[in-house]
Amino acid sequence: MHAHITRRNFMTAAAGATLSFAVHPRALAAEPKGGFDFLVLGDIHHDQLDHHDFEQLKLDNRKIVPQIEYYCRFTRENTPRLYERLREQVSGNDRIKFVTQLGDFVQGHANSLERARKHLSDAIGLVESKEVGVPFFTIKGNHDVTGEGSVPAYNDVMVPHIKKELKRLPCCAIVVSEPTPEDTSYAYVYGDCLFAYLDTFSDTGLDWLEATLAKRTQKHVFVSCHRNAVPNGSRHSWNAYMDNKEDRIRLYKLLGDNHAVVLSAHVHKHIVLVRKTDGGAFVHVPLCSVNTQLPHVRG
Repeated sequence: MHAHITRRNFMTAAAGATLSFAVHPRALAAEPKGGFDFLVLGDIHHDQLDHHDFEQLKLDNRKIVPQIEYYCRFTRENTPRLYERLREQVSGNDRIKFVTQLGDFVQGHANSLERARKHLSDAIGLVESKEVGVPFFTIKGNHDVTGEGSVPAYNDVMVPHIKKELKRLPCCAIVVSEPTPEDTSYAYVYGDCLFAYLDTFSDTGLDWLEATLAKRTQKHVFVSCHRNAVPNGSRHSWNAYMDNKEDRIRLYKLLGDNHAVVLSAHVHKHIVLVRKTDGGAFVHVPLCSVNTQLPHVRG
């Protein structure tokens, strides 16, 4: 397998808020012939002013208000262009088969079940209105389930949406498992690659990952999760299972034993790391798609 993550093209892709991976024919044991590409997005934080009760927010959590106002503006001025770029890439490259978004799909803090549902539904509506042209997958991030009503809203809106997107995969893909309200992890196979989307907020996520990896026959493994697998930089405490050393070691072992490529978001940085374990090494690539360096974002 060859993935376009050299330092030069990684930073070029990061400046555009997306990263492209290419799987070449020699890596594939079955369809699709000729290899394939997929696009990856980090945090997006969709938001709109009418998704919030600002008077209540100022009473409950005043410090979050400027951040919400920022992401509302960012969604209005930047995010549509991001999806237009995706559409341009997909329309110009028939090798691209799907898009993976790594959580914090929305900003959160809608603070009612009705508003939280609208928060997620409007974000999906924006994606669909841009007609990206391929399945659009996402995984649960902390902002997606922050605020009153956010967890049931995620289950009501995002779980059915992910299931719908799984049905849009090319016919040669195999769906291994679907998300549930209790554990929104899911997986599918495309070519000689297993794509596993890990819900690190579920008590059963690691059990699911272990069982999924134990049954794999594919040569390559991509694990997508919102929180980082490996601590790094000033936000080293923002990784998955930080408060549970046993689970953290277990995750490292699963990833190393399977020589996985791990895709994450959360820290709002673009990084490429290699972590060595007793069972082997895995590659960890955190990404962010709220990129203030894009020229169409006004300061």
